[in-house]
Amino acid sequence: MTTHDVIVVGGGPGGLAAAYSAAKAGARVAILETQDHLGGNAILSTGHLVLIDTPVQRRNGIKDSIELFMEDAERQFEREKTKGGLIWDRELTLRFATESRATYDEITELGIEIARLDSKPSQHSADRLHTLKDPTAIGRAYGERLAALGAGIFLRAEVDDLITSDGRVTGLTARQTMPDGSVQQLALAASRGVILATGGYQGNFELRRRYQPEEAINKHIVGVNTCRGAGHVLGASVGGDLINMAYIQPMVLVPTRLVQDAVAVNLSGTRFHDETGPYAGRVESLAQQPEQTAYYIVDSETLERRADFVGRMPEKAIIRDTLTKLGAAIGCDVAQLQDSIRDWNAFLGGSESKDPVTGRVLLPVDRRTISKPPFAALRMVRGISFTWGGLTTTLDMQVVTVQGRPVPGLFAVGDTVGGINVLAGMGGLHISPAITMGRIAGIAAVRGAEAKPHIVAPSQSGTFEPSKPLKFVLFDLEERAQP
Repeated sequence: MTTHDVIVVGGGPGGLAAAYSAAKAGARVAILETQDHLGGNAILSTGHLVLIDTPVQRRNGIKDSIELFMEDAERQFEREKTKGGLIWDRELTLRFATESRATYDEITELGIEIARLDSKPSQHSADRLHTLKDPTAIGRAYGERLAALGAGIFLRAEVDDLITSDGRVTGLTARQTMPDGSVQQLALAASRGVILATGGYQGNFELRRRYQPEEAINKHIVGVNTCRGAGHVLGASVGGDLINMAYIQPMVLVPTRLVQDAVAVNLSGTRFHDETGPYAGRVESLAQQPEQTAYYIVDSETLERRADFVGRMPEKAIIRDTLTKLGAAIGCDVAQLQDSIRDWNAFLGGSESKDPVTGRVLLPVDRRTISKPPFAALRMVRGISFTWGGLTTTLDMQVVTVQGRPVPGLFAVGDTVGGINVLAGMGGLHISPAITMGRIAGIAAVRGAEAKPHIVAPSQSGTFEPSKPLKFVLFDLEERAQP
């Protein structure tokens, strides 16, 4: 058995940041990743990070604060809490907000470039969506530093189980597929701790159907299909308390970098919503359209620039050399489609910052119009986005059991944690909390976790008192079959 100080399961932003902080603190680190490269879902993302009160904001004259972000977070949770038995970890969110500036410092020191700030005023009172120039840089930058620090990197590795001793997690067993196709069994010991950073569980049918009706589960998911809830299962295997598992946010499946260059039209050829607005708003708007059918319209320049994103769409693009032919191909009102595109281009050619038709403010870079043939239509398809549920943790990211006790030697970060993701509809709250809480977990694993559990566990619930005792007998009445 190979011994390390800290073992990280998952090579996305949270796992990379955790491994990096632990290695910088002098720990012998191993990181296991199911894919053949590092970066996780983030390398497929639009690269939005919520970061608060940064030099980029200040240079752009934007005033932001932790208090303002928390006010926005409170409003977001008010919108979301009616969707199910959702638990928001305010304390963990506040710690993320407080530490987000250090995340900005870390990623910029690593050479991960921020291209611009994006607006989302319906969720964020200040422009705090820091958009990465190249999200794939996350995997490269952290990977290079980890290699330089001597970290062991195991690619194509699947974790089977945790190893425990006297209630403490002390290692794990795994399988690694080698380049020649053979499978090597691994047994790794962790003297300081194991950090679970395996992402969500959108790709695990068996786990999802324990919380969702089967009719709500389809194969249209966002991200890599290796997000199978391995961390959720491993954490639960030692008593970890899973929260927010029943609600998986529906969304119209389209990358933000692609939809930013597009407009959506219904079968009347009319634009009907803010294409870049809240995810829930997109789903609701699509449901209200005739035949619940609509299409994103882009031109040849977007097809070329965003070819990778176009290729990830659930259905192939319908391409024609004129808008007239395209409208006929998708069965929409051709004249109205032409009018919609003309009006959109005219708006982009002006100086107004808000689209008068939908209120949209997230516009194409350089206000680029939809004008170069051929033109393409991409059908709007409903699926699911990233999952919200996960393990409860302390503020040191130590996993907490259903009994309300920390699990010695076990930590969790990113989408394996359930406390912050209920705010995911704000945008920008996957990568940045993952990096931020990953850094905290790595340090805590090396130096020792001190924070106590702060969320009431199921075993700690008080007596459920009905508002008024009811005394009656319930029974069903069935109609007697007629002879």
